[in-house]
Amino acid sequence: MEEINTSFSDLMDAKTINLYDIKKIKVGIKELDNTLNGGIPFGCMTIIGAHEGSGKSTLVSQILCHAMEDRENRVMLYSGEMSDSLLLNTLTYQVAGQHTTSDHFGRAFVPSSVSNLIKERLRGRIFPYRMGSNAGDKFERFKSDMKYAKEKLGCNIFVIDNLMSIADDLFSASINELDRQSKISVYLAEFAAEENVCLILVAHTRKEGSFEVNNLNDTISGSSKTKNSASLILFYSDLKKEDKELAPNDRLIKITKNRLYSRLNFTGIQVHYDENCKRIYGDMDKATYLKDFSCFSNESDVPTDAQLAELASII
Repeated sequence: MEEINTSFSDLMDAKTINLYDIKKIKVGIKELDNTLNGGIPFGCMTIIGAHEGSGKSTLVSQILCHAMEDRENRVMLYSGEMSDSLLLNTLTYQVAGQHTTSDHFGRAFVPSSVSNLIKERLRGRIFPYRMGSNAGDKFERFKSDMKYAKEKLGCNIFVIDNLMSIADDLFSASINELDRQSKISVYLAEFAAEENVCLILVAHTRKEGSFEVNNLNDTISGSSKTKNSASLILFYSDLKKEDKELAPNDRLIKITKNRLYSRLNFTGIQVHYDENCKRIYGDMDKATYLKDFSCFSNESDVPTDAQLAELASII
């Protein structure tokens, strides 16, 4: 009997998709969301590249705030840099927005009534991830935990902040650093495609001055497999714009790879940072960036005791 070669398929049998129907998460920066046809896409991996200390984790937190506007969204969140308390603090300020106030020293804070409301409305929707130090094969355990988060916790958004930290956590130092990062990047991209989830991978650039090179994608730490596995690459930079210094709280967001729509922006979309509520906004958002999220609406759904009890049993 002749052996069947399964390495080939008929392209006409591939699933037909409408790229403009792909689910997205808004970033909350109108010019960027418009360029991306709605925001960060599902079904593929997005890389946010930035040098250390640029505020990339704050940008990621804002994306999660907008993700929470859809009650169906749940998040698995790995952070190699911030504790759960710091993650919650940033998210709370961003959701609170105009409901932040100031103490007698002029320092911004979120009143307990507001923070308690936010906790009530968002409970059971964002799950920080920490792997125990006694895990055996940590990479295999990580892959199993990703599937658990999808199947049991209902997560459809996965955030890995950042590539270097997760690689150090999952692999022995005896394995080459580039090989570690490549394995993780390839797996994450495949997981996003197979499970049709939104996957955001934060990656440092090799050095702060690297934004001046011809191809920014080459500055992402790791091997070429990292950038090649991503469908969308955004750079978050506080460096010069056309030889002009940015204000201290301003940044540039550049779109250097956009496999879905091919709409790029190498000049950069200038954005601003509100220190009081930690929100990031563009020039087109100045009149609206403090708009309330839906958790302040009376119609916003609150998890029932039964739902929370069921969730507690599987975490």
